[in-house]
Amino acid sequence: MTGMFGVHLQNFDYYNDYVIGNFVFAAQKPVIENAYTYEENGVLYCASGTQKGVYRYSYCLNNPLKYVGPSGQRWQDVDDWVERVVYGRTEVYYDRNVKSQADVDKKYGKNSGVKHLADGSIVGNGLYTVYYDLINNINGIIKDANGNIVNNDRNIFYGDGYILFAGVTDGSVNAATLHKNWFDNSSYIGPNNPKDYIGRDNYDYRPTWSPTEMAAYRHDKFYDALGAKGPLGAISQRTKCADLTLIKESKLIMNNPNVSASERRRAKSMYYGFSILDFLFKTTYR
Repeated sequence: MTGMFGVHLQNFDYYNDYVIGNFVFAAQKPVIENAYTYEENGVLYCASGTQKGVYRYSYCLNNPLKYVGPSGQRWQDVDDWVERVVYGRTEVYYDRNVKSQADVDKKYGKNSGVKHLADGSIVGNGLYTVYYDLINNINGIIKDANGNIVNNDRNIFYGDGYILFAGVTDGSVNAATLHKNWFDNSSYIGPNNPKDYIGRDNYDYRPTWSPTEMAAYRHDKFYDALGAKGPLGAISQRTKCADLTLIKESKLIMNNPNVSASERRRAKSMYYGFSILDFLFKTTYR
């Protein structure tokens, strides 16, 4: 291809560190704008002579050691999709704090089972693909089996053996905050509810497998409807009905021989914990 100034544009693919075809600079303007750049159909092309021109490692500012080459990843500080398995169910979500498997191991631990997903990874039993799209959404996107971009505003997809957290906006569930409560692998039991990406409690995620988590989910939704938060909310008389409901549900679970031993232990802890809380702070006469 020849540019408007007669400069031949033999360039590299944006995501790979080898020369193929014509380079499209992903609508990112070069540091130096001069006669060797031109725009065509809304796409900015670069010829040799610009700082990010046609060179082999232009996609990482010609510094593959500093800007994540030569694996084919991009130089911008975008974040990555990860997956993990919890109780036999695969969770796929976007983690704003990791950009490689090394970052994943540092955050979650080397034996955590959390896996960094490469651009273009197929997930959700083959129904979805995750991408790092710097043009349409700097936070990354998901496409369905038909190649359509999935709306990334607070969407969660529940499938056979998987949950896909497609939402990456500020109000979406930050799945990295799941399973960090009073019990291991619990998403709702305890004060640290799942958070959104800016740290607020988020109730978009609904646990589907655990009786105790469902009971805790309903309890936390009850608190939220009352505007009760933190230690003061826990000891407020306003939340007595919510606590009594949880106590009743916990008793049914702990006495149910058809649920697992771990579920019964959780239910027992919830039952006695909130019974003591109710006795100490919410019983008028004792």
